[in-house]
Amino acid sequence: MRRCEGKRVVFLAATVICVFITSSGSPAALAQTVQNPANETSDGASRKDDGMDRLIDTMNRLVEKRNAHALQLRSLKDETDRQQRSGEFPPIEQELEELVVLESDCRGEHAGCLAVVHLCGLASSYSGTERPVHRALDKVLEHLHEYGPLREVVLGFERLVAHDGMKTLHALTSVINSKQTSPFVRESARLCRARWQLEMVAKRGVSESVLESLSVAADIARVKEYLKSNFPRVEEAEKWKRVAISELDELAAASTEHHLIVAKAVDPKGFVLTEDSERTNQSPSIAGVAKGLSFRAKHLAVGSECPKLEVKLVNGDNWGLREQNRRLVVVQFSFNGCGPCERMYPVLRDLVRDYPNKVSVVSVMADADVATTQEAVTTGKMTWSVTWDGQSGPIATEWGVRNFPTVFIFGTDRKLLFSGSIPEEYLAEIVKAFLTQDVK
Repeated sequence: MRRCEGKRVVFLAATVICVFITSSGSPAALAQTVQNPANETSDGASRKDDGMDRLIDTMNRLVEKRNAHALQLRSLKDETDRQQRSGEFPPIEQELEELVVLESDCRGEHAGCLAVVHLCGLASSYSGTERPVHRALDKVLEHLHEYGPLREVVLGFERLVAHDGMKTLHALTSVINSKQTSPFVRESARLCRARWQLEMVAKRGVSESVLESLSVAADIARVKEYLKSNFPRVEEAEKWKRVAISELDELAAASTEHHLIVAKAVDPKGFVLTEDSERTNQSPSIAGVAKGLSFRAKHLAVGSECPKLEVKLVNGDNWGLREQNRRLVVVQFSFNGCGPCERMYPVLRDLVRDYPNKVSVVSVMADADVATTQEAVTTGKMTWSVTWDGQSGPIATEWGVRNFPTVFIFGTDRKLLFSGSIPEEYLAEIVKAFLTQDVK
């Protein structure tokens, strides 16, 4: 095992609380720290403390910069300027490189593992595969298998499900195949690999014929290149789906009774995670989650008839999926504080404004309390139909939704056109493409 030998740094107190745990992926993070062996030497303890001090310091500075950048964008007076710069990457390249170096210095150890976990979480907050945070994550993914004995690495798996790119598949497979991986970590990696494959197949479901109907040639090329670079080829997609469903069915039938581990912060700034034993005992089992995901893959596939969905909106109105009167329907699973979810909001707002008789949008919210969802509607943050489902709510559970944001697009014939996650910059063009195809 490599020593954690990086230079010790002094902890810098931060005035901004880290929002990493709930900024993306799922509103409840999954992790568990590994306790020191009873016979650990004082030198080993010192190395561990050193690595954790470095991690805390780096994440404090990173979050301060990211929050300051977000405040700067929100303070822009011009709405057009604000929307154009909404996807701008914050100036955190130095801190990202520090996390990469920390992982290298502490590889196979607790601090190195949490550096990987934080990079996974940060990468899932930004769409695409070519931003600085994605390049930083790619540098450490090839070493993911070295953390197979450490239970807290599962938190990183959960975030990887939202990360496009074939390196995710290779990294999870390396963990599964490693002899040093624990049974719990291996089962968790199998679940996340199956989820990731189904996500990629869903994104691949945007057909070439639909892309051809896009109105702007540059956008056609851009979206095609995105699909070609990050998702399985059309002929591979069905094979991936069969393999993923088979793996989910095996996990659903397993008798190990492993549960998704729920995290709580023990550090005042929220960077050091440990298991919340009480909540872990109440969390869904891996077998149960696998069963729900398998159902979704079998019965909520592209081309399937839309399921029955009737909800009470937070404004008191009733809303039904099958009663949308020949309109294209976008169902978004979201929660307030989820960065990728909220970056879709301007797109959704424009769609219902520009196509009031052709597009219907509903967001199913996983906020911890209904008041948070209601506030987003009353303040005008969300101007379309919104219903509250709660954390691990009945709608998300039935539809097999574990990752946020997840989007389902149903055509005017009530059949599913798309399911999965999609970067906000492509969502509007894909919806417009489906509208154009429907007109033809």
